[in-house]
Amino acid sequence: MHDRRQTLSASLSLILEDAAFVFAELVEDEPEPFEGEVVEASLDYSGDRSGTMALRMTVHFALQVAEELMVSGDEDTLPEEIAGELLNIIAGHWVVEQFGERTRFHLTPPTAARRPGDALSPLPEDAAVLRTDDGDRVDLMVAA
Repeated sequence: MHDRRQTLSASLSLILEDAAFVFAELVEDEPEPFEGEVVEASLDYSGDRSGTMALRMTVHFALQVAEELMVSGDEDTLPEEIAGELLNIIAGHWVVEQFGERTRFHLTPPTAARRPGDALSPLPEDAAVLRTDDGDRVDLMVAA
């Protein structure tokens, strides 16, 4: 379980840093609840291995990521789209890192929805919870 948390954390922090210039560290203690509205994106991966990956972040953080990805000029860009695209990148990286470069897999298109921060389902034990330098919380989890 601890290994999965570490691999999720490594993939999430690498993609946040490389794609959005956001630096984040794994939260070892019980995370504080999300404040405000949260975007939760998920997708399925299948092939040699299969499972579901989900990403959670505040709407505010998703819009910050959009600015870093230089899509902020597009007024039609929704936080759900940003979370979905970010999850797609993270999932592709994580599956290859976890199962090898020769693994065959397919990612479904991500789905995303907004939820109140206090209405989220509990995190699995092996979820990665990261805190950015600006104090934003980002969760990544896998069910295999």
